[in-house]
Amino acid sequence: MDPYIAGTSSGAALGAVAAYLAASALGNAYLFFAYQAALAFALALAASALTVTFGRGNIYATVIAGVAISYLFSALTILALSYLARANPQLPPITFWLFGYLTYVDYKYDAVLAAAAAAVVGLAYLEARRIDLVAISDEISSVRGIRPSRYRLAWLIGISLATALVVAKVGVIGFVGFMVPHIARILLKNGSATALVPASAALGALTLTLSAAVSRGALGFEVPVTAITSLIAVPVMVLALSHARRGD
Repeated sequence: MDPYIAGTSSGAALGAVAAYLAASALGNAYLFFAYQAALAFALALAASALTVTFGRGNIYATVIAGVAISYLFSALTILALSYLARANPQLPPITFWLFGYLTYVDYKYDAVLAAAAAAVVGLAYLEARRIDLVAISDEISSVRGIRPSRYRLAWLIGISLATALVVAKVGVIGFVGFMVPHIARILLKNGSATALVPASAALGALTLTLSAAVSRGALGFEVPVTAITSLIAVPVMVLALSHARRGD
């Protein structure tokens, strides 16, 4: 699971487009910049909460629920964009942005994203042992003084906020959060959060940088970043499924 599959990214995208819709309707561009991240966070959290609620603790049900919620919020986003298309000549760039467009990121927002990434990665590394305990068993983690439901909820809120900050500025970039940990797990032959968190952070940055380079001209024309990350993710998914079937 990653924010793209869980519907978190689609919810954040709908929130960002909703801010644009409100700004366009009221003729006040300030509303877009003032409320873009806030609305993205609110709807990202709502999408995540719906996925978890419908999943009810079952991993397969959660995946199916995530895909369904993702389609729902994506459909609502398309409806909003279709409505805007009638009156806004700048819609094509917005549509392009929706699938991952790093060109809009400036150095000022880079600092915001860097701080958010450092906070999430740093906290995840410090909490790695607890993350492993909660992943292994609710009973074991409860014995160690961890409340699994509250712990997962706290991480759900934090990840939704981080996702909203990213999507609000660069659009939806899919599958990085899914494929990178699997690649790191295979390379390290270690599934503990202590090893995977720093490895995934470094490998994720490298993967996105290379994907962005390819998307911005290596093919002879510019394409959204998600088109490249999706192509990379397909063989990783197949490999992850083959490992799961063998019980690795």
